[in-house]
Amino acid sequence: MKIKLLKLILVFIIFISLEAKAQWIPSGGPLGCSANQFAKSSGGKLWVCADNGLYYSTNDGITWEPINRKVEYCSQIIAFGDTLMLVYHKFVKTTNFFSNDYFETNCLTSIDNGISWSQPHLIFN
Repeated sequence: MKIKLLKLILVFIIFISLEAKAQWIPSGGPLGCSANQFAKSSGGKLWVCADNGLYYSTNDGITWEPINRKVEYCSQIIAFGDTLMLVYHKFVKTTNFFSNDYFETNCLTSIDNGISWSQPHLIFN
């Protein structure tokens, strides 16, 4: 009897511990884009790199705000406390008949949790 009760308690504890883990749920945004990468900076601020820019949320993804509209295609964001590093691609249309249009790969950094951003640093074109 004790062994059956012990097994039942063990199964119950395992079930409860599996259900207590955090789960991903749809947040409903940011609308109209495809998310490429997520990051979480200090203070619980969530960041998402999307195909149409960079967005942040301060309420666990319930609402999203766009930032830095100069970012056309955000591909990667890394967060270390208040420091953020963003890699994005910018389409450059040439006016020269003998040149092809191309993408530049740039980097932006912030040391104050996204309040201000550095000037773009060209990585590759």
